[in-house]
Amino acid sequence: MGRPIIVVRNDYLNHLNNGDVGVLVAGGGRPAVAFPAPDGIRELATSQLGDVETWWAMTIHKSQGSEFRRVIVSLPRHPHRSSPRASLHGHHRASEQVTLVAGEAALRAAVATPVARASGLGERLWP
Repeated sequence: MGRPIIVVRNDYLNHLNNGDVGVLVAGGGRPAVAFPAPDGIRELATSQLGDVETWWAMTIHKSQGSEFRRVIVSLPRHPHRSSPRASLHGHHRASEQVTLVAGEAALRAAVATPVARASGLGERLWP
């Protein structure tokens, strides 16, 4: 009980979307997953769920479309080319609080590194 769960594929039958999160609870004596719903909490039996995983953390990319009350954004200790400014966009996912865990060098590198897209779409649209 208490295991955090994330839906990893849209589940139209149960009205769950990729990225929805819940918690394993004892629902009426049987394991169930409690998901937030507009009118409170909605519990689904674990046997009803499709593709789910244990959820301890997620990438900024995976969190797109989600909102959380509190978000922790963690950058690597040393600057790395895989931690550009886009890494800091996790703050957009928080409605109340953001905690940033980063060394000064990594934070400076993330802020200073522009996000470069390599899709080639710009060249195709405006030759």
